[in-house]
Amino acid sequence: MESPDNAAPFHEQRKYNAHRGAPIAAAFEDCVQLFEQLCASLEAGTPSWTGPHTELADLFSTLRTWGHDTGASSRSLDHRLRKASTLQAQVLELFEALQNELGTGKPMIIPHQGEAAQTPGSIPDNSKYDLENLGQDAADTLDCLLDLVPLLQDPVPEDTFERDASPSEAQKDIEKAEEMFPKASKGLVTRLGQANWKRRQYQQRIRLGKRNYQEAPPKQRTPHEVTEAHASLSSRPRKDSEGDKPLPSRTLNRPTPFDASFSNYRKIFSAMSEISNTGLLSNPESIFSTRTDYFDRRSIGTSVIESDMLRNPVKLTQLAVPKPPIPLDSGQGFVCPYCLHEILVGNDIVSTKDWNDHVFVDLEPYMCTWDTCIRADKTFPSRDMWFQHELDNHRLSRVWFCQSCRIEFDQSPKLEEHFLATHDKNLKPDQLALIVSMCERFSQLALVNPACSLCHDVCSDAIHLKDHVGQHMEQLALTSIYIMVRSGESYLAKVENFLDQQVQVDLETVASTFASPNVELLNDPLDARGNHLARTQEVTRTIRTMPPPPNYGFIGREADLAKLYKELSVPGHTCILSGSGGLGKSATAIQYSYQFEQAYSYIFWVHAETPVGCAESYGRIASTLALDGGESTQDLERLILLGREFLERTEKRWLVVFDNVEDLLDIQQYLPANLLETHGSILITTRRMEGWTLRAPSKYSKIELGVLSLEDSRKLLLSSTNSTIEEVRNHPEYKIAGEIAVYAEQLPLALSHIAGYIQVSGCSLQDFVELWQERRRHASFNTPTKDAVTSIDKALEIVWNIGLREVTIDARELLNILSFLDSDTIQKDLLVGEHSEVSLEILHSSEAFRQYRYKRMTTELSRRRLVAIRERDGEEILSIHRSLQAKILQDLNKDPRQRERVYMQAFLLVRKRFPFPSPIQVPEPEKWPICIKYLRHVLSLQKVFAGKLIHIQPSVDLARLLSDGGIGLWERGMTTEGLDLLSSAEGILTQLQCDEDMLKANIHVIIALLIQNKGIEYLAESNERISKALEIREIFKAVTAEDQYSKNDDILLHNARSDYGCVLLQYNKYQEAEPIFAQCLTRYREWGPDEDIPYEHAKFNHHMAFCKMYRKNFVDSIELAKRGVHFVTLATGHGASCNKWKFDTACVILQSGDLDGALEMHKEVLEARIEHHGRSSFLTLQSYYAVGALYSYLGELTLAE
Repeated sequence: MESPDNAAPFHEQRKYNAHRGAPIAAAFEDCVQLFEQLCASLEAGTPSWTGPHTELADLFSTLRTWGHDTGASSRSLDHRLRKASTLQAQVLELFEALQNELGTGKPMIIPHQGEAAQTPGSIPDNSKYDLENLGQDAADTLDCLLDLVPLLQDPVPEDTFERDASPSEAQKDIEKAEEMFPKASKGLVTRLGQANWKRRQYQQRIRLGKRNYQEAPPKQRTPHEVTEAHASLSSRPRKDSEGDKPLPSRTLNRPTPFDASFSNYRKIFSAMSEISNTGLLSNPESIFSTRTDYFDRRSIGTSVIESDMLRNPVKLTQLAVPKPPIPLDSGQGFVCPYCLHEILVGNDIVSTKDWNDHVFVDLEPYMCTWDTCIRADKTFPSRDMWFQHELDNHRLSRVWFCQSCRIEFDQSPKLEEHFLATHDKNLKPDQLALIVSMCERFSQLALVNPACSLCHDVCSDAIHLKDHVGQHMEQLALTSIYIMVRSGESYLAKVENFLDQQVQVDLETVASTFASPNVELLNDPLDARGNHLARTQEVTRTIRTMPPPPNYGFIGREADLAKLYKELSVPGHTCILSGSGGLGKSATAIQYSYQFEQAYSYIFWVHAETPVGCAESYGRIASTLALDGGESTQDLERLILLGREFLERTEKRWLVVFDNVEDLLDIQQYLPANLLETHGSILITTRRMEGWTLRAPSKYSKIELGVLSLEDSRKLLLSSTNSTIEEVRNHPEYKIAGEIAVYAEQLPLALSHIAGYIQVSGCSLQDFVELWQERRRHASFNTPTKDAVTSIDKALEIVWNIGLREVTIDARELLNILSFLDSDTIQKDLLVGEHSEVSLEILHSSEAFRQYRYKRMTTELSRRRLVAIRERDGEEILSIHRSLQAKILQDLNKDPRQRERVYMQAFLLVRKRFPFPSPIQVPEPEKWPICIKYLRHVLSLQKVFAGKLIHIQPSVDLARLLSDGGIGLWERGMTTEGLDLLSSAEGILTQLQCDEDMLKANIHVIIALLIQNKGIEYLAESNERISKALEIREIFKAVTAEDQYSKNDDILLHNARSDYGCVLLQYNKYQEAEPIFAQCLTRYREWGPDEDIPYEHAKFNHHMAFCKMYRKNFVDSIELAKRGVHFVTLATGHGASCNKWKFDTACVILQSGDLDGALEMHKEVLEARIEHHGRSSFLTLQSYYAVGALYSYLGELTLAE
């Protein structure tokens, strides 16, 4: 709560000093108010000629977006330009020009309001003309502001020291840096000393209240003169420490995200890792192995002198951030002595940690430790920005990564050779170049024992290195605000005298940090990257597959986590974690997997929401561990088998997490048969578990997740105000946080969205309470189903009613699109591309501005906690909660026009990425990696279409997409899922009553092939569908002109005839089938040599072998069967089809009376099926029975048994 005695005077002074303390924010607000007046006046007049109104509204939207993205609306831009007075003056000139332009528009509109009230649309023609000119002038000025955005992201500091200062004065600072870091390179200590000298000079100027740019006021210039002048300024070559070198353009586009408040700089810089294009900081399994908070922000790092003292302990003292000028009571305000910007407690900062963060942003302590860096003299305001710079430019190498084989190549030509030799030798040069360019990324290999460039101590991992080096630099930077160097007195002596008077740091605390068993202090020689050449110990890590990123802000659930650990610490145990949507089941499972990571050698994460996603992610176990012997097989069934067998036999502890299971039956096939005898545990998250039992013998328990405790709910909410957990009880809005938690039913999903809203909007918790109460009075509650509205439903409805309204237009459009896609895995390359469709313009990738536009949208949604951004296999992935998806779909259903438009956007994105099947229905295994990548979105569209949340108009295009997905699943043997998609496609065509007969024929054929494997009861339906497909294709040939009838049409016709011949064979009508197969063979030979169409010749020889067998011509029958095996091997490789046809050949040999020959071939097939499918699959059991029966016939009863 604000203090009435002190807050009001400060607010008045804050308002009075607005133009002085934050001139850009004040000018921006003035322009916003002018725009609001003009737009409101035009709207009130309701003119019939709406051109000016629409144009001004667009310009107003552009200005607000610019202000939000640059931080002009929240004073963070003023803070960022505190050392760039020239650029600041130019921005102010542009705003002054914009104010003048908008000011001329008020007399054109406002005097006519009275007339407009009587006669709508009565703006005079000359005013319309003037408004057009006004809009054009304002648009030109806004274009100039937009042109400055790249410069505003990373302004060049010009005012870092006094103009009459001499650079030779930096020598004492350089000497101090040498004394603190005697092991650092000469160039590094020189740069650190010079930076500290500039820092002191700037702080001295701050104390004297000088502003260099006020000495000579800039002359008035036009907006384009302003931008051109600064463009020439920013294009000047910068100097590095080695000499004059022009600064090349960045090869990696990583714009600095702007924050809504400069008090949140450090928090947003930490979040950069989660939203960056490369995601190098967000992947705990790549650069950073295990996150460890080696240093607390309030404990300051040591210099190398002090770290040496750790080996010979003496009393240590260290610099700490000076206390703020006043107590941090909410509502109080003060001027920061280090940047002269006004700070309001409770808004800009809340805690001591916020104050410390703000001071370091002012000091910019961090510098690149590479002397050869082209930006070696640049200082950074946060550890994350500085360390990201070092990772991107120095510590990590660029590699080209094959996602199928999981191999990194240091040169692009090597990856090209790999693709041609291993994957597809028929790729054209332009195709190969495009694919290789998409595979470029930073190396994901973890830094091994990186060494500090300042003291040469060895750090355990990258996070330790970042904190260790960062605290060295912070200690040096803090001296700039404590000590002013005077001649004749020892600089080091002044530092030591000052330190003796400051806060004492316990030696044992510091020593224990550096004495961590994970850190070895070695004197090995360093390589070019600063890493030790000799590795003295192996660091064992938990091996993971598809790991979700850790949530470092996770709060609460201590009792649930302890119970999970107790249950899952017993090998062979299964724990089912259940609860309604929004309770945080997945988040709790993620936290458990990281908090108790050291208990397991392997942690495998399985996305089990859909059968396809479950199979694909479970298959990662085998591919990650190279259980296929390095063959990099894409046979999903074989990968599943290998993964399950690994779990059954490994002696190491493992954990498998099945996340978002819909039905326990969906995961039965993945559970080890001997689960109780294994060394692993299984964790299942689900929304329902009534009546669930595990088919495999196991010990299992159930945990019902409830809402968060009130205290944890408060912590989650107050985390959005940058409060540390320890300070929660002392927070001025502690009680209000509890009130909001009760409103939100203490539901983690609702609390997270509220925290995101508060963080982005900058409102206080008291403001949010008032907003909640207002929206609750006007809310209408609906649920996606007919179930009664619960209190949780009401809470979520109000939260989304508040939060979604303030999402910007572009971000909301993207959020709408995401609601139609798979909630867990939405790839960036699915969304962004060179789209020619107007509706997908916001996701176009050809222009840099549009790339920035996408980044801006996803950053906003992430900060609002509406989506999560993470990296998987080197690509950016978005995810959205399923409950939020349902809410958005429900809202879209109220507006049919918008609903159809957004659905079409999502459909086009999926259709453009999902591969088309073979036009002649031949399996194409090389397409499976792309198919499985986007198949989840096809299934999501089918689920939305078939569900009750939203009404989607059926279309032939949707039917074709679903059919293509079903064909892809048929090729992989996934019968149930394939039938679902194909049946949906068939239902759409039936509903439309359209003439898409060829599409219907394709569906008939694939469904017939799928249901053949379901049992003899489906034989009649299968045969009926084959007959219908043949009839359709015969009619199509009869009515199609010869020049319009293609070879593919002819192939499909004869495939249908061949399939019909198989139908006849199933009824032992081989006499009728023979001439059909012979007719097909004649046509095959007209198409070309046997090897050009091996699959067709494989079918002919295979089918004719059975015809000859029925005629008891076993010699020809066996020969034809073996030829069929030969051709099918050419077509599909040594896979399931090859083994199936070998099995049939063995049956033919058996019918000929050659029991020994049949036994040998059946044994060969059995071994292959065990390898490919495992010992418990249906096909393997079929081969076991065949071999056992033959042993029995031969009298080998022991072997048969």
